[in-house]
Amino acid sequence: MNGKGGCFISLFLLFAQILYAQDRDSTYYLRYTDKLCITFNEYGRSFNLPMDQKIFSDTFYSASSYTAEAKTGIGFTLDWDILGVAFGIYSFPGDEAHKGKTDYFNFSLSFGSAKYFLETSYRRYTGFYDENSGNYVADFAQTGIYYQDPSLNTAVGQARFIYVFQHKKFAIKSAYSSTYRQIKTSASWIGLANFYYKEFTSPNGIVPRPLSGLYGDYENWSGLFVPGISVGIGGSGNWVIGKKFLLNGTLAFALESQWRRYSFLDKPSFNGTYLSPVGDSRVAISYNTPRFLISAYSKTDFSFYNNHSINLEARFISGELDIGYRFNFKDPSFMPKVRKWWVYKIFD
Repeated sequence: MNGKGGCFISLFLLFAQILYAQDRDSTYYLRYTDKLCITFNEYGRSFNLPMDQKIFSDTFYSASSYTAEAKTGIGFTLDWDILGVAFGIYSFPGDEAHKGKTDYFNFSLSFGSAKYFLETSYRRYTGFYDENSGNYVADFAQTGIYYQDPSLNTAVGQARFIYVFQHKKFAIKSAYSSTYRQIKTSASWIGLANFYYKEFTSPNGIVPRPLSGLYGDYENWSGLFVPGISVGIGGSGNWVIGKKFLLNGTLAFALESQWRRYSFLDKPSFNGTYLSPVGDSRVAISYNTPRFLISAYSKTDFSFYNNHSINLEARFISGELDIGYRFNFKDPSFMPKVRKWWVYKIFD
């Protein structure tokens, strides 16, 4: 056999091992395939766009921090084996009198195993207020009404692949999913790859109008359109106390190739290619028993879009409180065959 043939077979065997070697150390974590978990959720989400110019040295009064807040909501989730579905029931009204109204849409779908999983999402927010309004709105102290741009819109479509290196002893999903339960402290390096498209637009101009004169050529900046690809690494750990209490922390960074297009109200658009850091942080605490579980967690995605004239950061922040119970659930007659299927084994 020639060298190329041996190399090909070795790569094939390595790939097969990555796909199918899903052995778990049950002394470190458990996965429930025979339970139906019903979980009550309370959740909140927000999108934040801190921005500042780099033209003038005194930037305190020129900094803005646009924020859009989705209404706090309640719902429930059904999880069984590798399947899960979530339902929203009710949303609580926000402070529209002072912050204006935000229209939003959130959709997410994730699937995978303790070894690797894919998270996909689409988010759209329209209507932002500036948290820094007190720096330049003359009567803010008396009225409490923030500067608002009801037409400022953000849209984000994203797919994130995460690989867990120490997957036999560590289940990152224990902090965020009812189908896993970490019973012994463990940690792991993680690898990630992101693919996404983001856009930020406003027919009024993205910079708050009272501050626009400080932004030079970006005074009438109206849009940013960015497809991007990134690859990075991070770490995650579960600290377990008494097999029931769990603290999780996750932090990952990546370098991203961004293909940006800037548009303006008063001049032609221009394109540019940039390399910029992006990241993902997660914190969770839970009490997880064989039947009952309660958890609270926060997730933050952050990315940067700086250039020679402006600094712009995009942050998506979500938080959730879950209270759930695992019920015994008998397998349908077809499940033994499904679990032998190669597609199931990939996500098992």
